[in-house]
Amino acid sequence: MTKEYEKLCNVLIEKSGGESECKRFQERVELGNGGIHARLHLAPHHTDIEHEESEFGYRVIIRDVSRSGLGLVADEDIDLDAACFLNVADVPQLKGSLVYRNSDEQGKFRYGFSLDEWLSDETHHTLSP
Repeated sequence: MTKEYEKLCNVLIEKSGGESECKRFQERVELGNGGIHARLHLAPHHTDIEHEESEFGYRVIIRDVSRSGLGLVADEDIDLDAACFLNVADVPQLKGSLVYRNSDEQGKFRYGFSLDEWLSDETHHTLSP
């Protein structure tokens, strides 16, 4: 699934005029000061119902933000085959899915969180001051 997604992204980037012209890449903002702490909740399949409120979720850090996705870092290996809900203080709950996972030498995992709906201007500004 990851390779298919990468191929689709490459096609979309090429059709938009390359990375320098692609809005998704122009709006990616790297966050300083360690990022923003958040909680990631998993649902077994994409549904219209919200996650269980009693589930505490995975602790993640948002490291970069674009209108269509977020870069997350976590200490745990998280399943890619699930719908996700991301809770951040002062931001409406974000719904999406994890599209890739990389690990580093420090034992942390880097994830790409693709949003079901692009961020509004207000939410984008809140997450990327």
